[in-house]
Amino acid sequence: MLEPADATSAEKPIRVSGCSPCRGAPGYRRSHLSVDWARNGLASPLALIVLQAMGLWPIWHWYGRRLVDGLDESWGLLALAAVLLLLWGHRGNFRPEPRPGPLFTAGMLTLLSAGTGPWLHMLPRAVLGVSAIGLTLAAVLDRPRSILPLWCLLALSLPVFSSMQLQLYLGYPLRAFTAWASKEVLAIAGLKVAQTGTALTWMGRTVLVDAPCSGIRMLWVGMLLAALLSYFTRASASRFVLNQVIAFPIILAGNVLRNTLLFVREAGILQLPTWTHTGIGLLAFLLTSLVIVACICRRPHACSSALCGNDPGRRHSPHADSCGTASVDPDAGRR
Repeated sequence: MLEPADATSAEKPIRVSGCSPCRGAPGYRRSHLSVDWARNGLASPLALIVLQAMGLWPIWHWYGRRLVDGLDESWGLLALAAVLLLLWGHRGNFRPEPRPGPLFTAGMLTLLSAGTGPWLHMLPRAVLGVSAIGLTLAAVLDRPRSILPLWCLLALSLPVFSSMQLQLYLGYPLRAFTAWASKEVLAIAGLKVAQTGTALTWMGRTVLVDAPCSGIRMLWVGMLLAALLSYFTRASASRFVLNQVIAFPIILAGNVLRNTLLFVREAGILQLPTWTHTGIGLLAFLLTSLVIVACICRRPHACSSALCGNDPGRRHSPHADSCGTASVDPDAGRR
């Protein structure tokens, strides 16, 4: 007759020497990841990144040359450094196997960027390249958030987008809009100001809205701030797009406020010290940044779930972030 097993021993799992930990055990994830990546040498994250960098080497050469030729500003390095720091924080979060869809698309974009050299300008090739890198990150990272903020930071790191050469394309339209909006604000205050292109005239005194006052630099910094906030709040893809859409008019309004105050000073309407020119710019930039932070990080009670990626059920989740987007519990697989 078989004797009943001891109750305490029946509850203990049987471990066979040499076997990997079971799926629910704490040591399973790290060992399983290392084994899966080791079985496929070319599928390891480091190998994927190295192969992709080799395929995109003309972009890196163009990138470095644009940074040292004196025609571009090196602000793009700030966005690139932010991407590297964020990836360093993800260094232990690799998937057991890369996602095949994003990985295949990343390979196609890399080949397209490398193969269109004789016909395509370097800027669109660079956009294809950073898009390929973003898709590779989406394939190898086990992440509870959208990859779009990282892609946006990579795009903002390109020399042209962080360059004052962007004035050739957006400078005059932004300056003309800023002059018109400042005239309307001054009219509300009872000042009759005439606008001619990018010039404002009051009682025979003309003040030009010059290139530094176009707001391109503030626009770049605002987009960078919105991308970082979207990343840290674990925003969904739709919420990320909404954050960028919200940030754009806030940046335009902040630049109009700055130019309006500067016109009051430069036209002699108010006699202000010399240091107020820089002080007004810093104040407008700080106020704009605070408004962007407040709009992105607030809990979106009134927004629709389809647009913002939030619904009442997810908003009350214990693992929801500050913007209501549910995140993944890192210990869910161990319970």
